[in-house]
Amino acid sequence: MTNKLIRPLGKLALAAAALTVVTLAPAQAAWPEKPITIIVPFGAGGVTDITARTFQKAAADNNLLPQPMAVLNITGGTGGSVGSTRAKTSAPDGHTFLLLHLALMSAEASGQSQVSYRDFEAVAGTTNSCMASIVPQDAKWQTFKELMDEAKAKPNTIPFATNLGSVFHMTTLIMQNSAPGAEFRLVQVGGEANAISSLKGGHTAAGLLSVGSFLRYKEEGFRLLAVLAPERQPGVMDYPTAKEQGYDASLCIEHWWFAPKGTPKEAMDGMAAMLKKAMETDYIKKALFEDRGMALTYDTGPGFAKKLDATFEWIAPLAKSVAKK
Repeated sequence: MTNKLIRPLGKLALAAAALTVVTLAPAQAAWPEKPITIIVPFGAGGVTDITARTFQKAAADNNLLPQPMAVLNITGGTGGSVGSTRAKTSAPDGHTFLLLHLALMSAEASGQSQVSYRDFEAVAGTTNSCMASIVPQDAKWQTFKELMDEAKAKPNTIPFATNLGSVFHMTTLIMQNSAPGAEFRLVQVGGEANAISSLKGGHTAAGLLSVGSFLRYKEEGFRLLAVLAPERQPGVMDYPTAKEQGYDASLCIEHWWFAPKGTPKEAMDGMAAMLKKAMETDYIKKALFEDRGMALTYDTGPGFAKKLDATFEWIAPLAKSVAKK
């Protein structure tokens, strides 16, 4: 009789002890525990800044995160190296992310930045935006061919807004290579926001914008001569590509989200999932796809990491050639 009572009582004691251990174990806080900062290494008004703030609003309006998300613009350095350095050295606690694109790789490959995409955890790739050749509305060139013909007939005379060592610089080189002998007089102005000011102020005569930025600012007096893409792009379907006009000039960029090395997987997965949900909202579809002509691409996981490696292999030779110009 005694033995029969001991066995169940022993099991109860063990269960109680196990419950005590579970109760005493510290609870792991769910991500995010505090506001999230998105570092944009360019000034306000450019396509990267617009992309970040659009996702910020989508997350807030649709309650996709329990904490607010803030955008921090940190300018300076080739390819946004000042901002990317800040992101690289931030605490890997899952609350700081970097939004950048091909400029991160081009600056590294050209030797103008010590920051590499390998210094970060790859979170996700979202949105693809192609470049566009633009001039002020009152410019004498009506077509891309007219612009390239003059750049060839009178090399180094057309002041062209660019950002040396950046994606804009590489795109300019691609344009010149598409018309052997053509050469612009490159004027260092910085990112897109500065290019817009330079063109509006008459300091430069031609330049580049992303398709999205052109759509946003075209009413301020700009003419698009050619979309630098393999095919016509959403939002600018009425505008011809350079290829259609006989020039093999194309460059499109995807925006990449990174986290400092060592960031917990829970935070990276959470951020990637939020971005995917945001892209499914009507707000993102209208603000980025319909209004700014950006393709809503999405990449994450091992496939995304491999894509980054392949992209670097493609861009490195071009970036090195840009550095020699």
